[in-house]
Amino acid sequence: MSGQLNIRIRFLSILFISLCSFNGFAESTIWKKELDQDGVAVFLRAAEGFEVQEFLATVTIKGSVNSVFSIFEDIENYPEWLADCTHGALVKQVNAIENVAHLMFDSPWPVEDRDVTFYRTIGKTERGGLILNFVARSGFMETQKCCVRISKAKGYFKVEPSEEDEMVLVSYQFVADPGGDLPAWLMNYIVTDAPLETLSDFKHYAAKKLTGQ
Repeated sequence: MSGQLNIRIRFLSILFISLCSFNGFAESTIWKKELDQDGVAVFLRAAEGFEVQEFLATVTIKGSVNSVFSIFEDIENYPEWLADCTHGALVKQVNAIENVAHLMFDSPWPVEDRDVTFYRTIGKTERGGLILNFVARSGFMETQKCCVRISKAKGYFKVEPSEEDEMVLVSYQFVADPGGDLPAWLMNYIVTDAPLETLSDFKHYAAKKLTGQ
């Protein structure tokens, strides 16, 4: 009887530990709203393998899926709306849905500027939208003396139909290891204010771009 009891206690202990571990992991992957301003919502969560939190920013804007998504494909105009971006260029067109892009970002003194080469792929979503996935990849360009190369980053831009007529939902998800030592206030800016600024500027840029004003 005591042997069966010990086995049962051991089983319950393992089950309890497993449930605690699962709950801890589940909580760490839940999005928590950090900001809601100018129609832009910013959510944060812990990301496995990254010290910096991952963000998800969303905004609803007027336009069609294809017309709005075309703005994300146009890498050279990223400085018009992507926070702190000073340069965007196509490095290599692999095929119709894959390419390599180079971006440069301004950083406040005394922090060094950053740059990154992204391998980008285009796909379709289950909700009838389009998604532009991007991941940092090395080997496409030599490092720049002016910048610290970001070697670990991933994210996407997604455009899907909205419940509102003639509107689309734009989502921007991103996480990165910016490299080097960054002050706490700048890290906070990267995951909160930067996505807010990006989608706010994107909304206004898209409105002008799509109306020809």
